[in-house]
Amino acid sequence: MLLLENLPLAIAIAVGAYGWYRTGFRTPKALRLAANTPRRILVAFGWILVLGITAKSVGGLFGDGRVQIAQSGQMYAYRTREPMLFWGEIAGEMLMVGGTGALLILLGRRPARGGGA
Repeated sequence: MLLLENLPLAIAIAVGAYGWYRTGFRTPKALRLAANTPRRILVAFGWILVLGITAKSVGGLFGDGRVQIAQSGQMYAYRTREPMLFWGEIAGEMLMVGGTGALLILLGRRPARGGGA
């Protein structure tokens, strides 16, 4: 299921990326980056999120058949014992982390609409 303590972080990343998208991905001149470098960084970070959570989910599925459901206490949901909890955790992670990554990829690939007049 969705870890509610991670939801504000996912929303903050999405809002920050959208705000950066709306400004045309401008960066400080002191960084001396090419015009398309910030977009490439955003897309790369999005792909890292999507592929990372997919690999983690596949590992839980084909590995020992368990996924961690709590950060403290080492609590796990097992595919054979608690299938609803197991698949709920997988779906929640894919939705939150994979969805955030997909949004970053989408914003990085779309042409920026800067705040022009």
